[in-house]
Amino acid sequence: MEIQRMKLVDRLAGYPLCGALRLYDLLRGGNSPAVKLGAPEPVSPVELGPRPRIAAVKFWGMGSLILAAPMFYALRRAYPQSEIHLLTLDHNRAILELLDLADQSHFLSLPAEAAGVMKSILAFFGQVKRIRPDAVIDLEYLTRFSAVVSYLTGAPLRIGFHSWDVWRGSLHNVRRAFNPY
Repeated sequence: MEIQRMKLVDRLAGYPLCGALRLYDLLRGGNSPAVKLGAPEPVSPVELGPRPRIAAVKFWGMGSLILAAPMFYALRRAYPQSEIHLLTLDHNRAILELLDLADQSHFLSLPAEAAGVMKSILAFFGQVKRIRPDAVIDLEYLTRFSAVVSYLTGAPLRIGFHSWDVWRGSLHNVRRAFNPY
């Protein structure tokens, strides 16, 4: 699937999906309160436990994965007993083998035909639910899809960027303002 079509699908399906998940979250009382932009730390920190599962979401941009490598290495130093998962696109597989960022990588394949894409996404969502992370870090800042994936992990701590340009449904309960500079 080419990038322009993915952007269109993210825009057209992303708004209703983020809206529906946000409404669901509000109706059930929310997973945890959202942290105001710029707040130094979560309102009520989540204890990650002795061997936490941490998932990172980064779908687009091989270069961005390379730039994120120091974050993964810092996570490993800060939480040496953690189990780190990376949720990404299949075409990032080769670079991830070189970088060794995560204990487990979970790949989403996006075939050219629309029916195959939906089947692949639903299978990926099932795979994501089985991870059961304690925390998820969404490294994307312009896609609604990554916010949906972050929410669907069920993690009590969901960290992600906030941009006034891209409404993502407030699905992260710790949000940081995105600075393009």
